[in-house]
Amino acid sequence: MRLLFALLFTVVSLNAQQNLATITLFDKTQPNKGFAITQSYLSQIIEFMPLGNSGSNTYRVIFNVTNGLYVLLWEDKMQPIYLEEGYKVAIEVEEGNFPENLIFRGGGALENNLLVTYSTYESSFFKKINDSKEDIEAQENLINANIEYIRDKLKDKRLNRNFVKAMDDLVTYKRRKWFEVLKQNENNLKLKGKPCPDFKYENFSGGTVSPKDWKGHYVYIDLWATWCAPCRAIHPEFEKLITEYADDNIVFVSISIDKLKDHKKWRKVLETGQHGGVQLLADKDWNSKLLRKLLVKSIPHFILLDHEGNFLDADAPRPGTPELQALLNSTLRAD
Repeated sequence: MRLLFALLFTVVSLNAQQNLATITLFDKTQPNKGFAITQSYLSQIIEFMPLGNSGSNTYRVIFNVTNGLYVLLWEDKMQPIYLEEGYKVAIEVEEGNFPENLIFRGGGALENNLLVTYSTYESSFFKKINDSKEDIEAQENLINANIEYIRDKLKDKRLNRNFVKAMDDLVTYKRRKWFEVLKQNENNLKLKGKPCPDFKYENFSGGTVSPKDWKGHYVYIDLWATWCAPCRAIHPEFEKLITEYADDNIVFVSISIDKLKDHKKWRKVLETGQHGGVQLLADKDWNSKLLRKLLVKSIPHFILLDHEGNFLDADAPRPGTPELQALLNSTLRAD
């Protein structure tokens, strides 16, 4: 399941004047972790600035907000938070796993600590969803339980009514998207062992490339876009895979679904950053043949093909996870 990234970035905002909010973050674990905040895929990512010397573990960001849900970013991880104009928020980062190690104080503390509790619940939920990947009925029951859990939490009369409304809208959206994912999962199960659809996409290095060019090799594909913040966040893990499996019979491919009008932007991003493997640009963004075949609704999305060009996993684990390492090792290094 890769929908987590899209769900966390969905924002149901309220009309309000733009006013300042202040967030001060106290990191008790180690300095300079690179926290940032954003509101949506297309919004500016605002980095926290350290207070004091370069080794400080206190960070602050002051920016204009529109009342609603935002996303706290750290490396490839994220945590939704609720902000309103005038809020002065303090976040303590304790030892432990992100985001369970976050403690909110000040403006919106009750609401944001609830969001941390919900994220902790959802971590378990996502694991159960992945474990029942081939049991569609079990997934449906888990989704309904997830929605019931958060709606029950939102009955707390102490909660900000604007927050409750924003969350209710988000939960409604989530439910619709999760059942779209169920449909995608059913489709993925049917695709296993079936050939990847043929396509010819522009290669950053020149010419075009099709799946036939990789015959005889396993292929791990990353569907991404230059505007996708979660895609950029997870990219370093993808680069690590290229190095780790350099001597194995596998090709690593990144397919951007940027619109053709953003062709120059795509090339510029690849020219200025570290982007190994095969870099392709899909011909019709979301309507490209490969995405239509997979019913892909969100990115990043990962695919594993066998050496004959057939789908091994049309919704493969993401880079940096034990699940992917186990899958690649069992596939490539079985002997």
